[in-house]
Amino acid sequence: MTTFNVSATTYLLNYLPEYVASDQGFFTDAGLEVTNTPRIPWDLVLDDLADGSAQAALGGIWVPAMYHGRGRELRAFAQIANRAPFALVGRATTKPFDWPELRGRTVACVGATGASVAIYAKVLMAENGVDPREVNFIQDLDNGILSQTFRGGMADYFVTDDMTADALSMEDDLCIRSRFVEDGGQVPWSVYYSDLDVPVDPAAQAAFAGALDRAMDWIASRDAAEFEALLGRLFPKSPARRTVQVANLYRANDMWNSSVIPRQSYDRWQRGICDNFLIDAPLPYETLVTGRDATRVSA
Repeated sequence: MTTFNVSATTYLLNYLPEYVASDQGFFTDAGLEVTNTPRIPWDLVLDDLADGSAQAALGGIWVPAMYHGRGRELRAFAQIANRAPFALVGRATTKPFDWPELRGRTVACVGATGASVAIYAKVLMAENGVDPREVNFIQDLDNGILSQTFRGGMADYFVTDDMTADALSMEDDLCIRSRFVEDGGQVPWSVYYSDLDVPVDPAAQAAFAGALDRAMDWIASRDAAEFEALLGRLFPKSPARRTVQVANLYRANDMWNSSVIPRQSYDRWQRGICDNFLIDAPLPYETLVTGRDATRVSA
């Protein structure tokens, strides 16, 4: 068995294929002994890569992009989440949602796992005809603090994970205005990446990605209600019915369709993080993606 340690930026439902691959023995079948360690603060994943205690970091591809040419080279080799697992929560209304209603309003965005949530919200605004400079942002606070203060009246809208958004929407004065998994299109939201300065085993990376694909097929082939017990073990603090509903929402919207990083969504996200000043220009696919994904690209 080959040891393969994953250092993760968080622990969320959108990472489900990895948890399924472990639970169902798919990693074992691939000859891997996989561990997953969520890190707080999230940037400890970079330390784990540097000292060799982790063979992969699980997080956003914006991190390898941001570091490229700036003293550290990180490369993505597999994708786990093909959509952004977040929602825009607003104050109760019966009006259909339209992005221009955000102009002049204040939007709070979770930021405990980095810059990507606020950046993606701004990308969606720009793609839907709203200049992000016309919107006021509250960033860099964790989900718990923002949930409490949003309930108390801070901000007009709140971008948070789908599970939290569902919980908030149960309150009479709050509602979900947009689900990014439904309205936001494809984006390589969560990927596995390694450090070029630390020796890696390409065969282990390929085996890991193959087990992820097997887990994605397993999830796609059955309603989430059929593995409710597993979801309950993985997310014991969340109501089982809500977890099943969100898992089925992800299944229906191709959150987990392949471990291959699609070129088209990669290019889209590169433009977005460039427009938000993390990089000077979009980076070609082959610059950040290595291994089998560099040669076996989905459209």
